[in-house]
Amino acid sequence: MPRRAINLTLLVERTAGAAGKRNSYLGKLGVMQQRALADLLLVEGNPLESINLVTDPAKNFKIIMKGGTIYKNMLTVRTC
Repeated sequence: MPRRAINLTLLVERTAGAAGKRNSYLGKLGVMQQRALADLLLVEGNPLESINLVTDPAKNFKIIMKGGTIYKNMLTVRTC
């Protein structure tokens, strides 16, 4: 099995796949829209290419959001 497919399988099993098995949320899941429950990781790089990116969240996770609350935001706003 190609590395990308293995990494995708790992990510789904550890995130979306697990949520479906133990889902206690009553709101919308798996969408980005108003009133949907929001857990989000914005990763610097492509974890499908290098799963090791998720082993160093301090360096590679640019946004961490759980339940719609942002816990980490390392993005910068550029002005012209």
